[in-house]
Amino acid sequence: MRTRERLRAALVELLAAESADGISVTQLCEAADVRRTTFYTHYDTIDALLEDVLQTDVAALLSGSEAHFTDLSVTKLDAALRTSMRSALALIDRDRNLFRAAFLSRGSAAFVRGLQRVIAERVERILVEFIRRGLVEDIDRALVTQYGAAGMVALLESWCLRDESENTPERWLAAFDQVQPAWWPKPT
Repeated sequence: MRTRERLRAALVELLAAESADGISVTQLCEAADVRRTTFYTHYDTIDALLEDVLQTDVAALLSGSEAHFTDLSVTKLDAALRTSMRSALALIDRDRNLFRAAFLSRGSAAFVRGLQRVIAERVERILVEFIRRGLVEDIDRALVTQYGAAGMVALLESWCLRDESENTPERWLAAFDQVQPAWWPKPT
């Protein structure tokens, strides 16, 4: 197993019993069976490892899936976006301890900014497609992109931190629909 994979596995194991802020580099290195110098070759802090793990997962989830957007009808484009959101919710559900640790750690601001950056790239591509199709005109694309990404991150954070009995993908997708601008494609 590669070093980064061992560090990830050890982090997941330790987060089952401890917050990210309560885990020391020494603890993590012992659990991963790596030297501290090896850890510091890859990461500056536990939060940096956590951020890297989660942003890599989210980026992998989102990458490439919009390449075919130009070929989709508006209805199918909306369905593709919903599938992406469901997949993101499933990823968070699968790795809830990791995401909770990231959202609640001292380093959460860097994690949230990184997550917003990853999501903003996707939102930007979607907006370009909406503009190309004439679904939206005369908007400040940079502002709408950042606003949309921040809203999606807030929605994902709420999903992650809420009581699991309240969390159904359909409930959160309905909340997503409620906060979309009027020109955003609506579910059919």
